[in-house]
Amino acid sequence: MMKTKKIFWIPLLAMMAVAWSAQANGYEQQNQQGICGEQQGAGPMNPRGSHKDHMQGMIKSLGLSEAQQKKMKAIHKGSRDEMKALHHALRANHKAMQALDTSDKDYQKNANILADKQGILIAKKIKMHSANRAKFDQILTPEQRKKATIMHEKHFQQMQGHGHRPMGE
Repeated sequence: MMKTKKIFWIPLLAMMAVAWSAQANGYEQQNQQGICGEQQGAGPMNPRGSHKDHMQGMIKSLGLSEAQQKKMKAIHKGSRDEMKALHHALRANHKAMQALDTSDKDYQKNANILADKQGILIAKKIKMHSANRAKFDQILTPEQRKKATIMHEKHFQQMQGHGHRPMGE
């Protein structure tokens, strides 16, 4: 039963990543309302912003101390290269999926191989992200953790406003 669930989720995650990637690449909007309330083009949880913008927004919004900032940056730096490599692999795999010729006799076989690969890459990225988030939460005070949770909830509400649905619905 557990194996069946894994087999079901991996292709589903791959399809969601492909759809999200396509939407994120084609979607640009200036002066979007930020998670923290200020008008901004990029910031915490805003996928169109840079990592530096994201980190600066988190530091400012959560009021991190110097020690917390150093720890947060160390967590980020520790996984940056691997996360970047995963991101590039996901993009390359996505481009390979787009380049497939539907008239090719091996189209379905090749599409399945690439979809499986995409699912594995996404799973690695999700695991790394969740491990980093757990490490990050450990350096926060209870008040900061509560504020970070609220920011994540607002992020998911914004994503739903852009046509994304929570998993399981």
